[in-house]
Order: sequence, then structure tokens, then C-alpha cells
Amino acid sequence: VERVEAETQLVETTVAGLDARLSGMVRVASSQVLTSHLLALCFTALHALHPDIVIEALPDLAGKALAAREADIVVGLRRFEHHDLVARSIGHLAFGLYACVSYLAHHGEPYLGSGCNGHRLITLVDDQTLPDQAAWLAEHAGRAQVVLRADSYETQHWSASCAGGLALLPRFRADAEPALRRIDTPAPA
Repeated sequence: VERVEAETQLVETTVAGLDARLSGMVRVASSQVLTSHLLALCFTALHALHPDIVIEALPDLAGKALAAREADIVVGLRRFEHHDLVARSIGHLAFGLYACVSYLAHHGEPYLGSGCNGHRLITLVDDQTLPDQAAWLAEHAGRAQVVLRADSYETQHWSASCAGGLALLPRFRADAEPALRRIDTPAPA
């Protein structure tokens, strides 16, 4: 009877464990740079713990994926405001002003006190989605000539790497690029 009871408890524990196993599809929307360089590692770690979860990585088009119920989770650079959704801060990203080494050799070191006068600048198309970054650029590089308005940080990154000009980029990505050099700034971006 004790053996049957022990085996019954083992079966109950096993079944309960299977019932509690996490599984299914989770749709995560984010920018390409965040998904490729930060979230991909997280997805791998999650799958190692919960092999029955499938992640569907989606592009986040201007923060609308969650509001339209096209995604379960959105990871973005700014707070998402919607009254019936849960928003949490998961961290902070450091940004820096970067230029290609060959660009700096040709154009010289930018002087932020003069607003980077005489330099070229690569910005985002819609810089009002991140007003703090737009304000920082206006204050420190406001006299630079905008030569490219890019749709993503990845486009900005590669344009700066090709000596296209100065760009305000996420440090987790740009610090690892040998062709780019972070410019010393009086205030953090």
C-alpha cells in the first residue's frame, strides 16, 4: 500500500508539473536593433528554461503593435502610455555621439561648444519620438548640417561607420564597432 501511495504521489507530481509547464506563442515587438543585439540573447535563455515557448519577434512600428493587440509584449526606448496595459521599466540605455575614425581624420574633432559647426549629422526621421535625444542633439550639435534622416538606429550606425557623419547611437551597439569612436561630450546623451 505504501509503494502504491508513493507511486500515486509521483504520478500526481508529474502531472501537476506538466500542467504548470509554460508553453505557447509569445509575440514580442521591438526595434530591429534591440531585438537583434539584446533580446535575441534573452529569447535563447528563455527557451532553455521553457522549451515549449515559441517567441515570434515582430517589428514595432512606432509603438503601435501593443495597442493594436498585434503583440503580447513591446520593448521600446520610451514609456508606452495606454490606460488598460501594464508598463514596466526594464532598464536604461546609454547613448553616445559617434563618428567613424576616417571621418574624424578628414573633418577633425567636433567642438560641441560651437554646436559641431562644420560637421555632418545623421539623425532619426522622427526625432520627436525621443524628445530627450532631440533636445540633446539640438543643444550640443545644433549647428551641424543634417545630411541623413534615418528610419532606424541600425541605419544611423552603418552610415556613421561609412564616414557619413556624427550620430547619436546606443552605446551597447556602437562601442563594439571598431570603425566608430565615441566623442567625449560635456553631458551624457
